[in-house]
Amino acid sequence: MSARIKMVPIIRKASEDDFQKIMAWLRAEREETGEGFYCNRSVIEDAHADGEMIALIENDMPVAFIAYGLIRNGILEVRPDRRDLGYGKALAEDALQRAIDDDRRCILGIECAPWASIPFWEKIGFRIYSQNYAYMLLPKILKLPERGTEADVTISLYRDPEQHSPEGSVPQAVFKPKAVRSEDGLIHLGQRIIFDNKADNSRRDPVARVSIDGRDVFFDKLKSDGASQLGIRRDEGGNFYADHLRL
Repeated sequence: MSARIKMVPIIRKASEDDFQKIMAWLRAEREETGEGFYCNRSVIEDAHADGEMIALIENDMPVAFIAYGLIRNGILEVRPDRRDLGYGKALAEDALQRAIDDDRRCILGIECAPWASIPFWEKIGFRIYSQNYAYMLLPKILKLPERGTEADVTISLYRDPEQHSPEGSVPQAVFKPKAVRSEDGLIHLGQRIIFDNKADNSRRDPVARVSIDGRDVFFDKLKSDGASQLGIRRDEGGNFYADHLRL
């Protein structure tokens, strides 16, 4: 009798058959150990119905899955007997690339449940900011126009409530991206500026100071009308970012 050839695991959108097999081993895990995500089966069912369930397949059998990915609160689990093989990491990295390609969010936020999963998510690149909640920035390199003039841009992020007193304010972060001013006056940035509002777990409204060619053109809260007029936007999750500036 010839030995069964082990196939290279693949990642794909879960089929109806995959979904049924996953629910079967989740149910068995709950009955045998009292653990696992069978208690969240309604979320998993919804994810499958929405086409937002990705499975990792080994020898035609789904042995791990991620429901709703990383763009919204989701679920990632590997079948108990197939853990420690890198399958969870493979699914997480696939979901991360999908989030980058999707481009609806510039910051991903997740809840690390159970708590024992925190080291796993930290290895993926997430940072803990409150108990078992974590986040990750999604940097993006932007193409600069071939024609235009270089602009000297400095963008500083503050938590200081005295945002209108720049001499006495200490920035939390300072960005100096490559920038080009096109003929229409738009200032294109060489990288997406993401205003990290989770790093210090502050409840204060984030404030930005923008200087162009040595002149301050903005110093106010990111939620102000002036910020949106300047080109500062919010992603689907409400996080502030800038790809370009317009005076």
